[in-house]
Amino acid sequence: MDGGNSRAPLVVASVAELAGLPEWSVSGSRGWWATAERIVHAGGRRWTIGLTPTAGGAIALMLWRDDEVVVHRRGDEAALCAVAVRWVGNLLAGHSWDAAER
Repeated sequence: MDGGNSRAPLVVASVAELAGLPEWSVSGSRGWWATAERIVHAGGRRWTIGLTPTAGGAIALMLWRDDEVVVHRRGDEAALCAVAVRWVGNLLAGHSWDAAER
């Protein structure tokens, strides 16, 4: 996210693209990813946004506030990567993580 500059918002459609961003940590082995994670400190809280593959080919997206799970979703990798990036942008802008979803 660009902090209000005139540039377009960041668009990410895969975990491979998240891996190319220095703020994201992507782990795995043998060419397969196991987790993708981004930590954001905002509003006096520690927010962790994580993705992981699940059985059946779906992706799980989780959001923790400190040590509490706030929300958990399953779905398509591209859609959930976009949601994860939107949540990061909302938090960094000082908004609620789900500001665009209300």
